[in-house]
Amino acid sequence: MYQGATNSVFQTTVQQSLLRLVLRSRRLVHAPMLTASHQQRRLEFSLGTATGHPMRGDSQLTSLDKNNALREIKLRLSYLQGKSTTMSVIAHQTEKEWISANEKSRQRMSQTEAEGTAKQHAARLEEVHLRAHHSCFTTSERC
Repeated sequence: MYQGATNSVFQTTVQQSLLRLVLRSRRLVHAPMLTASHQQRRLEFSLGTATGHPMRGDSQLTSLDKNNALREIKLRLSYLQGKSTTMSVIAHQTEKEWISANEKSRQRMSQTEAEGTAKQHAARLEEVHLRAHHSCFTTSERC
């Protein structure tokens, strides 16, 4: 064991295990995941229950407070849904633009390759014709 170490092997192993589990000092770094029942309890706490508002100590929650809270939640949800819809439309548009740009690029490349192939073919034919013409003169045959 390393002489300058203050932790025992057991403590080091425990700390490393905790680090692997994303824990620091035996505490969670991130907020724990909530189960459905805990989410429901939090929602009831924030809106107040039928027996009263937990923060005010009222015996009964007025319908106005409850309606205001529900209206605020609906407004937030509609805002977030609208924002996500806008973002998805933008993402869809950019994806379409990206696809069309790729398609245009492919078409340009295939057109360039086709033109290059046609030019190469014409150059080969011309070269073959010149060789045949040259061979006629070197062999003194009539072509």
